[in-house]
Amino acid sequence: MTQTSAATTALIGRHGELATLTDQLADAVRDQGGTVLISGDPGVGKTRLITEFAAVAQREGARFLYGCANEFEHALPYGPLGAALERPLSTLGPDELASMAGPSWPRLGLLFPSLAAAAEAGSGERAHAYFVLARTLTAWSERQPLVLVIDDAHWADEGTLELVSVLAGRLAETRCLLLLAYRGRPPELTARAASFFDELERGQSATKLTLGPLDREGCAGMVADLTGHTGSDALAEQVFTATGGNAFYVEQTVRAVLESGAADRGGSAGDGTVLPTPAGIARYVTERIRRLGGPAQAVAEVLSAMRSLRVDGPMYPVVGDVTGLDEPDLEAALDDLVGAGVLAVRNEDTIEFAQPIIRTLTREELGVARRRGMHRRLADGLRAAREGGAAFSAVDVAMHVAKGARTGERDAVEELAAAGDETLARAPAVAATWYAQATRLVPASDPVRRAELSARQARALFLSDELADAVRIARDAWPNLVGQAKAAAAGIAVAALTGVGRLDEALREVDRALAATEDSEGRGQLLGHRMGVLLYLGRLREAESAGQEALRLIGDDTAARVRVTRQLAQAAFAAGDLAGHRRLHDQAFRLAEGSPAGLRVSVLSYGGICNADAGDLTVARQLLEEAEELSEEYGTPVYRPLVDTGLATVRWLEGRWDDAVARCLKAAGEAERQGRAEALGSWPCLVTILVDRGELAQARRQLARAQHTPAGVNQLVWPYLVWSRAHLERLTGRPADAVALLEQVLHTGRTPPPVVLDELVAAALEADQPGTARQAMERLAELTTRYDTPYVHGLAERARLLTDGDLVAGHRARERFTELGTVFERARTELAVGRATGDAGLLDGAYRTFDSLTAHPWRRRAGAALRDVGAPVPRRRRRSAEAGLSELEHHIAQLVAEGLPNREIGAMLSISPRTVESYLSRVYVKTGCTSRTDLATAIVTGRISLGEAAD
Repeated sequence: MTQTSAATTALIGRHGELATLTDQLADAVRDQGGTVLISGDPGVGKTRLITEFAAVAQREGARFLYGCANEFEHALPYGPLGAALERPLSTLGPDELASMAGPSWPRLGLLFPSLAAAAEAGSGERAHAYFVLARTLTAWSERQPLVLVIDDAHWADEGTLELVSVLAGRLAETRCLLLLAYRGRPPELTARAASFFDELERGQSATKLTLGPLDREGCAGMVADLTGHTGSDALAEQVFTATGGNAFYVEQTVRAVLESGAADRGGSAGDGTVLPTPAGIARYVTERIRRLGGPAQAVAEVLSAMRSLRVDGPMYPVVGDVTGLDEPDLEAALDDLVGAGVLAVRNEDTIEFAQPIIRTLTREELGVARRRGMHRRLADGLRAAREGGAAFSAVDVAMHVAKGARTGERDAVEELAAAGDETLARAPAVAATWYAQATRLVPASDPVRRAELSARQARALFLSDELADAVRIARDAWPNLVGQAKAAAAGIAVAALTGVGRLDEALREVDRALAATEDSEGRGQLLGHRMGVLLYLGRLREAESAGQEALRLIGDDTAARVRVTRQLAQAAFAAGDLAGHRRLHDQAFRLAEGSPAGLRVSVLSYGGICNADAGDLTVARQLLEEAEELSEEYGTPVYRPLVDTGLATVRWLEGRWDDAVARCLKAAGEAERQGRAEALGSWPCLVTILVDRGELAQARRQLARAQHTPAGVNQLVWPYLVWSRAHLERLTGRPADAVALLEQVLHTGRTPPPVVLDELVAAALEADQPGTARQAMERLAELTTRYDTPYVHGLAERARLLTDGDLVAGHRARERFTELGTVFERARTELAVGRATGDAGLLDGAYRTFDSLTAHPWRRRAGAALRDVGAPVPRRRRRSAEAGLSELEHHIAQLVAEGLPNREIGAMLSISPRTVESYLSRVYVKTGCTSRTDLATAIVTGRISLGEAAD
């Protein structure tokens, strides 16, 4: 069969867009690949532009890989990517794939099953397969530039969207160009797809081309090209008016006019020519297919229910069987359709509709009943071929079963459920749709079967982070199940409720399920979930009791034993038992050896976070960097916020604050997107850094953001949120309010985190509450026996310096923080010792450290201490260029704009409220403002631009 392009006319009116694509390809050839989005209405010319660009890419030596999504294959995991990549990759062979992707290449079988047919490594985390594919494409592009195209991407399945988002990030700065074409408006563009494309444009800096209709000149050019006559102005104007410049309708309208005889090639239509409407064009297209004869019409109708047809593939004889055509007649029908421009041949042996809109029109012409019947015939044909040995998957059959089945058809239910099972590991969001379709076919008279399928759907939704839907469906399912099936379904509901922070509901749900479950192992599973809920509620003794009982009942379920043991380790840390935490963590990690990477990453992440909170940077860094490496290698995005949260704490203590802030923001954003409360611990670290840098408005915004998340009810996170809020209160001149907040943590009866007691010592002393400070110091000293780390010892020794004036303890604390590498804590200790001894060298060192960290409030405190001992303050003569403000005036103006009163501004800048007022008077003169309100308004509205204070 002769290869035919979908192009039937010269490219008209799209030369600017083609030039942009050509430039993007040139960048990709120079290792600066990227993503291009092409948006436009149906028929506007997206596919035509892609076809023209394909010729350019091939002339430039690039490999052009094309796949197209469609509306009736939405439940085919990675369908368009499979169409573009599976066959070309399969021709490379195992050795070549291994050379490009490494030993993990068989994981590509999770995406494209034919690639791992002979391997046993096709199981595991699908996200790992995403990274393996990215590595493969990167290595492939080093040999030859790649252009990967997904046409009609608005219809792509969830798995494809998820994978494309990974590829867009990973293939930047490679020799790969990723191109996505989609319809830019509802109803085809769903809210989910719109959000996906917006995120690609913003987050991945994708280039977006929006194709509109042809203008009059472009329309006239297309009419002239089709008729072979440049003078057909009247016809061109009529066509433009009738079609609005939509390229598809322009082409089909002119074809209809030519075939009707109203105009000849080389001539123009008369003034009385009546042009067909868009609805008439639809009829014309289907009539054109009809005129090709019965065999061609039958083939076109069958192909309208398929993505494409490979002439040497297993589907080819099935199409012959369904249409009743032998091989010569089938080939003749296909040749007729290709010759008429209805179909096109791509990639040498793959046939598909020349334009997606032709397939849509052909399919719609069939009507509901005929479409259903055709899908039933296709499903029967696929089943028969599979029984004869053809390699059709459950999904291949289920795609047609779903379109043709009726309620109560047991075989259809099993086919759809099998499709869900087949896709669960590869694309759980897609699997959930298969289970939902299977459930709908089960009659209400069979509640147990409906519940079984709903439980599978809930699990798939949970794995897809669709937690709210997982709760709803699992709750409805588990009461109709028995034994371990009941426990498993109820466990999904409890885990999802826990994940979104609805802890009281989760506890009620698990207790209700326990009351209804007699199976021993099932009760063990549920007790494990109950332990997690109690842990986050802060009921540590009950949590430990539930966990121990769970381990006794669970049996040989390794994943459940790892989860419970890891939670027991968390409980031990929360109770102040660092040694017990480490012992249980080691047990959990040994249990997790050989388990999926996600399980190991979770153990490492939680262990790293606990050690970071205890200030053991060596252990924390080792655990978290190993977790990060595993997460990168195997792709475990669910736990990545935990990794970033722990490493943010490490970077904060190390004084690498920019990296810490970036990780905090990334972790918080991803955790919010996932809706998981357990990963929201990054906010306290973020808020504390912002406060220490004097960025108060941002700190308050982040605190407010945290309070509206499940972190507010997670008792493992809550003490740290209180600590960060108290820190804000203290540094803005309200130490008594800080003390009141911190005492809430002490009144819970649980072991307070060391940083809470450290903050309480400082706040109580500033609030003139020495008794409270001493009590906090004594409790902190007691914690050194539980958290036996240099960091906690340093905090306790600094507290003795502050409360008792113990200089030996102060110097020892400074030595500990120096050896540990916690530069900010070292500088705080130098400030405290320098104040107590009058040592200008220590104060100068503290000043310079705070300055390097941009910890402006602390730098000003050190500067004030230097002045108190008569030592010079390092000069920082910086001015705000536009307003002519000194650095101090600059900071005062900023804080006024943030709404702080003079007392809080003075506390932040280590000056008196009266001095604030004096400097504020100078600001009014320099800016021309007459009041605080006028100054704040001028800054907020941009009338005065402070920017950064400049030299």
